[in-house]
Amino acid sequence: MSSNNFCILTGARNFWRQETADRLSLLIDGETYYAAFVDALLQAERCVYIAGWDFQSRLRLLRGEAADRSDVSVELAEALNHAVRRNPDLHIYLLAWDYATIYLFEREFLPAIRLDWKTDPRVHFQMDAYHPLGASHHQKIVVLDDAVAFCGGMDLSIWRWDTRKHRPDDPRRVTPDGEAYRPFHDMQWALEGAPARALGDLFRERWKRATGASLSEPATDNRPWPRSVKPDLENVSVALSRTCPDYKDCVETREIQNLHLDAVAAAESSIYIENQYLTSSIIGDALVESLRRETGPEIVILLPSDSGGWLEESTMDALRNRIFAKLLQADEHGRLGLYYPVSVDENGRHGETIKIHAKLLIVDDRFISVGSPNLTNRSMGLDTEVSLSLEAAGENRDAIAAQIARYRADLLAEHLKSDIETVQAAIAETGLVLQAVERLRSESGGLEPFDEASLRENSTLIAPEEIIDPEKPASADRVLTQFHKSQKSMSKTSQIMKLVGVAAACVILFLLWRFTGLSEYIDPRRIAEYRDYAADHTWAPAVWTGLFSLAAFLMVPVTALIASSAVLFGPVEGFVYALAGSLIAAAVSFVAGSLIMSDSLHRLFGGAMDRVNRALSRRGMWVVAIVRVVPVAPFAVINMVAGATKLRFRYFMFGTLIGMAPGAFAVSVASESVVKAAQDPSVVNALVAVVVLAVAVGGFYLARRFIKLPGLGPSSEETQDA
Repeated sequence: MSSNNFCILTGARNFWRQETADRLSLLIDGETYYAAFVDALLQAERCVYIAGWDFQSRLRLLRGEAADRSDVSVELAEALNHAVRRNPDLHIYLLAWDYATIYLFEREFLPAIRLDWKTDPRVHFQMDAYHPLGASHHQKIVVLDDAVAFCGGMDLSIWRWDTRKHRPDDPRRVTPDGEAYRPFHDMQWALEGAPARALGDLFRERWKRATGASLSEPATDNRPWPRSVKPDLENVSVALSRTCPDYKDCVETREIQNLHLDAVAAAESSIYIENQYLTSSIIGDALVESLRRETGPEIVILLPSDSGGWLEESTMDALRNRIFAKLLQADEHGRLGLYYPVSVDENGRHGETIKIHAKLLIVDDRFISVGSPNLTNRSMGLDTEVSLSLEAAGENRDAIAAQIARYRADLLAEHLKSDIETVQAAIAETGLVLQAVERLRSESGGLEPFDEASLRENSTLIAPEEIIDPEKPASADRVLTQFHKSQKSMSKTSQIMKLVGVAAACVILFLLWRFTGLSEYIDPRRIAEYRDYAADHTWAPAVWTGLFSLAAFLMVPVTALIASSAVLFGPVEGFVYALAGSLIAAAVSFVAGSLIMSDSLHRLFGGAMDRVNRALSRRGMWVVAIVRVVPVAPFAVINMVAGATKLRFRYFMFGTLIGMAPGAFAVSVASESVVKAAQDPSVVNALVAVVVLAVAVGGFYLARRFIKLPGLGPSSEETQDA
């Protein structure tokens, strides 16, 4: 153990709160954590808070024999339902990052359908969009009755479950659709007492920002500690550290970055790291400086061999390789070990590489930190993160130091296919962690060193880290923030005049197209004259789609545009181009409404707008879909008003697609009859129009009954006492 008396956890520079945990354990890998989660969930009495980067309603929490023995459904959504049904006072709140579109195909489609609409009313699901452009909510916490909590790197999502053996072909390691995935390694704290209450405060703060509703602290003395978990330590001081970006009323917080810098600077004998990424330039520089010290600590770093997926491999992995190259160059004293773990079968044969997802830092035998932050720029300054740390200090210093050393030996034993005692003996014999790792891996494998030549070869192939791994909100977001600030500085009279001006412009444009000769330019009979011309030019569809979008944005009746599109290109192609043009126009109008109208409406009608926004946060996509089926206002007006609310852009676009596609297809199919009806009215054409109208009205009626839209009054979350 280190002889240095310097404390890493000092002042308020690197932690938010320091509380005493009555009990604490480190749960390693998904099988252990998910079983503990289910155990604690079924004991909760009043409230369960769950915040995550991602959720999967069909995640199988228990597998194999554990699932066979359980009397609870092993899928997440059903387990939550079971918990609230067995306890009438229990409410469960799930807060998920309202993710970027790039992750659309990696996540469950529209999770609110399965985790809110199709669960018990006392299971409340909310997407959290309260973050800057380009940022994410990355915290992974569960708090039960403000008494017991889990915190670390694991979400309740797919690709996380695995056993500590990480067998190459474990048949239980599959997604809900039965698709196998690579072995996965991560960890989560389980703790009881004051730190759990602190995490409860953190969740309630985030919930209020995301929803506008306040949650009350639970009135119960229940302590739902998982019976399957034996405490590693009792009555120990735990520090909570955060990352928060500078956004609206959130003050920039870099406690986690400061914590890592202080820990690396204080290290004497060893630094042991397990992490998904290593792209933070400031952390990389601190490690380089440590290696250059003549008598500095040895550094052992475990990361996945690759991030998985071409995009991350060509960006995050390349940034990591740049830092690796700097570390290798600075390692003049031979104190650096860079490894990735591989699975090993019962016969000692290597299989797939293991996905390291942990966020662990151990310094000497006296400090450990586990939480949600990766060693990336964004985790140090842009995303919301939380980590829990403990240091060997105070009366139980020796017990804490012994447990920290055991944690490191336990993890190395897992990776080296060994046991704790063997690893501890090797470290004691050599006096160095790195030498022990080299000796044991030569005997049993499990850890492979990164190839130095390939790291250096691929370290200069990508764009600057400011683009790939930013540490501050994107500049575009700052521009929008400044724009909104200027709007808020306007007087109430100016805000009203601005809205009146927008409304007047919309009315004038609408009247121009409705009652002047301009409408003749989109008359299907005139458009039909250009059908042969369009068929002879390959660029015609792109030009028409652009003109369609511009015209729809300028208040041209969309129904006439759709009919014209079908007449020009035929019912099928015309439908595709019309739908594309409608979506582009909707997106542009939505953004315009957000920029021009949002702050004015909120300043003038704050309370009413808040109620509208809460209703839209739950069913906004379907509200948009229904309004598209039976429009209550011109197309562009609906788009701009939607943009002025807090409705998420993604849900607005999905609602537009769902609502417009049936009507657009019906108009497109009937387009020839529409033209004929205009030229020569007949009973048949009149019947076609009636059928189209009946389909639209019937679709609206069925959708309304299926969705059961809520009113715009106060939501249940506002009045619900946790």
